[in-house]
Amino acid sequence: MTILEDTDAGSNFASFQVPALAANTAYILPPAFGSAGQQLTDAAGDGILSWAATGSGTGAFSDAGDPVVLNTTSKNVEIGDTGVALDAKVQIAGDADEVQLIIEGHSTQTDDIFIIQQDDETQVFTVSNAGVVTMATDLAVTQGGTGVSALDDILGTTDEISVAAGANTIVGGDVTLTVPDVFRPFYIPAGSLNPNAGDLTGVTALADDADNTNDFTLDQVEFSASAENYCSFLMPMPDDWDGTTAPKFQIVTYSEGSHASNTAEYTMSTGYVRPGSDSWVAALGTAVNVTRTYTTVDRFEISSTFSPTPAGTAAANCWIKIRGSRDGNDATNDTFASTTRLVYLIMYYKKTIYGDETDI
Repeated sequence: MTILEDTDAGSNFASFQVPALAANTAYILPPAFGSAGQQLTDAAGDGILSWAATGSGTGAFSDAGDPVVLNTTSKNVEIGDTGVALDAKVQIAGDADEVQLIIEGHSTQTDDIFIIQQDDETQVFTVSNAGVVTMATDLAVTQGGTGVSALDDILGTTDEISVAAGANTIVGGDVTLTVPDVFRPFYIPAGSLNPNAGDLTGVTALADDADNTNDFTLDQVEFSASAENYCSFLMPMPDDWDGTTAPKFQIVTYSEGSHASNTAEYTMSTGYVRPGSDSWVAALGTAVNVTRTYTTVDRFEISSTFSPTPAGTAAANCWIKIRGSRDGNDATNDTFASTTRLVYLIMYYKKTIYGDETDI
């Protein structure tokens, strides 16, 4: 169909061209003019055209006003790879190593730039245009990786919580931080241990090992292979101990004489002593047996970590009493026929989370 312009204006025309049709098609125009900015719409799909607001229609998005809306709850929006399964109302599927989302405030922005809120419009999380983060609920930060289950975990872990310097951060409500237990080692040399007699028998004094050219003088507690020998130690718990968790231990021992992969057994027990409240000869707790198998001459050994149950009451500023022994007369559990020596006792105590945090 061709429509000529008025002859006074010229000889140009406007035309409508029809594509190949499978059947007759009729379009019926509206009977009157539309309003400014409206568009022709076939609302019913029957060829009867009517005027409608720009952006309106039966599609998923509506631009009939402010804001533009996704006018169906059964559909989602995805930006990026269409092959990714949708599991959110709005999803960005990145296809390159680049920033996937930027929220940029206006040059005159004063309101919050980002808000997460509940369906009743209660704000849960906000970020202001100045970068201030506000949370109205609890913040829980949980340790990643595995928990403390071995010596490597006790000595140190790579799980960290890092807070960098920068803009102020406001957190509303309670904050719960779950971090790995931090155990700090405390090394007790054998020279500090007292092989006291008292009501004990078979006590051996401190011995120095400086026999050969390459030896160095080192105080050691010597345990006989034919008697029951004891040593004891009393010390205040460190100031940064958490005040409740029982310490763990390791012993460093040294063997002499012939070896045939035989085993020496040591018994360790502990107890808390509170100055002004308890006797320092108070009972000890449940003992733990620690075995070491020596396979070569002059073997230097570090035991696995063990945890005796202390007697007494754990409290801030209390002391701990430690006793170790080897019963060389116990041919059933101690089959090592030579002298052994205790070189170090290592105590691992759980560190309080307050104060110096360099170990966390």
